Amino acid sequence: MQYRPEIDGLRALAVIPVIFYHAGYGAMSGGFVGVDVFFVISGYLITSILVREMDTGTYSISRFYARRARRLMPALMAVCLASAIAATLLMPPDALAAFGRSLLATLLFTSNILFWSETGYFAPAADFKPLLHTWSLAIEEQFYIVFPLALLLQKKLSRRHLILVMAAGWLISFILAGWASQNLPNANFYLLPSRAWELLTGSLIAVTPGLTPKRAVMRSAGAILGVVAILVSSVFYTSQLPFPGPYALLPVLGTALIIICAVEGGVMGRLLGWRGFVLVGKMSYSLYLWHWPIFVFATLWFFWGGPEPNYPLLIALTFVISWVSWKYIETPFRSAQIIPARPPLLSFGGTSALVASLALACVVMPSSFDRSGSVDLAGFEATAIYSPYRNTCHTRGHNYRAPENACTYPGENPGWAVFGDSHTVEFGYALSVALDEYGESVSHHSFSGCQPMAGRESGSRVGCREWTEDSLDYLAAADDIHTVVVAYRLNAYLFGDHAAAYPKLPDFVRETRQAEVWKAYLTTLERLSQSDKRVIALLQVPEIPAPVEYMMRRTPNADGVVEGVPRSWWDERQAWVLSRLDEMPDGVIVIDAVNEFCDGDVCRASDGNTFFYFDQNHLSPAGQTLVAEAVIGAVDGLIGREVTSQSAPPTVKTEPTARTW
Repeated sequence: MQYRPEIDGLRALAVIPVIFYHAGYGAMSGGFVGVDVFFVISGYLITSILVREMDTGTYSISRFYARRARRLMPALMAVCLASAIAATLLMPPDALAAFGRSLLATLLFTSNILFWSETGYFAPAADFKPLLHTWSLAIEEQFYIVFPLALLLQKKLSRRHLILVMAAGWLISFILAGWASQNLPNANFYLLPSRAWELLTGSLIAVTPGLTPKRAVMRSAGAILGVVAILVSSVFYTSQLPFPGPYALLPVLGTALIIICAVEGGVMGRLLGWRGFVLVGKMSYSLYLWHWPIFVFATLWFFWGGPEPNYPLLIALTFVISWVSWKYIETPFRSAQIIPARPPLLSFGGTSALVASLALACVVMPSSFDRSGSVDLAGFEATAIYSPYRNTCHTRGHNYRAPENACTYPGENPGWAVFGDSHTVEFGYALSVALDEYGESVSHHSFSGCQPMAGRESGSRVGCREWTEDSLDYLAAADDIHTVVVAYRLNAYLFGDHAAAYPKLPDFVRETRQAEVWKAYLTTLERLSQSDKRVIALLQVPEIPAPVEYMMRRTPNADGVVEGVPRSWWDERQAWVLSRLDEMPDGVIVIDAVNEFCDGDVCRASDGNTFFYFDQNHLSPAGQTLVAEAVIGAVDGLIGREVTSQSAPPTVKTEPTARTW
C-alpha cells in the first residue's frame, strides 16, 4: 500500500500519551488510550496489506507470519534480554521467578492471559512488572492468528459480504466489551474478545471504499475532530473508568476519523506528516517496548538505594535507546535478507529458544538481591497475610453480597459494623478479636475498590454505588448496631495510587473529582450519624514503598525495623484530609492511628518478626491489630453502651501534631 506519513504521525499521537501516563503525569490521566489508537492503526494497515494481496493473488499465510516475525521479534528480543539482565540484579527470588514466567508468556504471545490471571489483591504489583505492557502485543498477535485465516476462508466472498461479516464481528465484540466492563472488568481489559472490535474498526476502514469525504473542508474538520477526541480522552479519562467499553469509542472513532480524513495535503495531514511526528511514529514500537522496563527498573534501583527516578531524564533516555533500537535493530531486521521470508518457523524457532532459555534461567537462578538472611523471613511470611474472612465476606460487582446477608463474627447479633472498601476487611477481623472480650461481634460490609459514593451517580466501580446505598440504608435501620466504623483508602481516591508516583506524591485526580469524593465521604458519615449510630471515621494509615516480597528483604535498621515511607512523606500525603477535619459531621469520632506505625522520621513496615502489611497498601491482621487497639483505646468506656439521639456520641478530632491515643 502507498506510504502515508500521517499514519506515522498518528502513531506519535498514540505513544506519547502512553509514556507520559506511565511516567505518572496527571495531565495525561487517560494516556492509556494510546494503546487503543495503536489497535485501530494496526487493524487498518494489516488488513489493507492482506486485502491488497488477496486482490493481486499474492496472498500467503507463511509470508505474512514471516513479516510479523521480522517486524516484532528483533526489538522485542532486545528488550527481553536487557530486562532479564536487569531483573537478575534487582529482583528478589519470588519476583524473579514471576518475571521468568512473564518472559515465557511474552514469547508465546500469551502475556495478556498471564497478567489477567494475576489480577487481584494478592498479585504482584503492576508497577513492578517489567513486561506488563506486552499484553497489548499478545492481543494483536492472537488477533492475527485468527484474522488472516478468516480472510482466507472468506476469499470468495464479495467485498460487500466481507464488510458485513467484519461488521458482525465488530458488533459482537463491542457488545461483549460493554457487558464485560460491568461484569468482568479485568478480563475485559486484558483479553482479545472484548478488544477485537478496536482492531476490526481499522479493518473495516481498510475494506470499505469511499469513506474519505470529497470536500476538503469536511476532511479537515473530520481530522481535527479525530485529534481532539484522542486528546480529550488522553487528558480527561482516568483509570477508574470501566474500560474498554463504550468509553473507548471516543479514542477509537477519533483514530478512525484521522485515518479516513487526514489525507496528505490537508491541514491535519500536513501537521501529522511533519518530520518530527513522523520520526517519533517510526520509533513508536521501540518507544513502547523500552519505556516501561526503563521506568520499572529505575524504580527498583531506587528501592535498593539508588537515585530517585527522574522521569524527564528517563523519558529522554527512552527516546535515545529507542532511536538506537529502531535504527540498528528494527530497520535492518525488516530486510528479508536478514530473516528470510521462508521458512518463518526458523525465525520463530531461534528467538523462541533464546527467550525460553532466559525465562528458565530467571525462574531457577538466585537473585543478586536475595537478602533474606538479614531478616526473619519465615516470621514475615507468617504475618504478611490477609483476613480469613476476605474471600468469603468481601464483595464486588453487580452481584454483590446483600447487606442483610453480611458476615458477622465472631458471634451473632453484632453491635458493631465496619463499612468501606477493601481496607475495612483486615480491620474488621482484628476489631472482632479485640471486641470478643467485651462480648461484642462485628457486621462486615466491604466492597472492592469502592470509593465514597453516597449521593454520587457515577465515578467508581461497577455495583459500588448500589451497594453503598443498600448498605447505608440497612445500617441505618439496624437497631442492634450501635457503632459503625467507616474506613476507606481515602487518599488514593483523592489523589491517586501512590505506587504510580512514589517517591513523589501522586496528583492524578482533578479538583472537581476530589470535591465529589470528599462530599460523598462526609455524606456517608452524616447519614450514619443521623440514624443514632456512634460513627467512627478511621483515617487511612501509611502505605509502603514497594510490594511485600521486596519489603520483606529490605535490610532492617539498627532497631530491627524494616522502614517504610518517610514520616514527612506521609504527613504531606495526609495533609489535605487533616486540614478538613472540622468539616466532619458533629459527633463523629475521628481515629488517626498514624503514631502506631510512625515516629518523627519514618513509618514502620515491620516490628521484630511481625510484618504489618500483606501488599503495598493493605495492612495485615497484625498491622490492623494496632489500629483496632487504637480504636478500643479511644472509645473504651463507651463499648457496649447504646447510643441515643438524646445522648450524642463524643467527638475526638486530631491535629497533625497530636495524634496519639
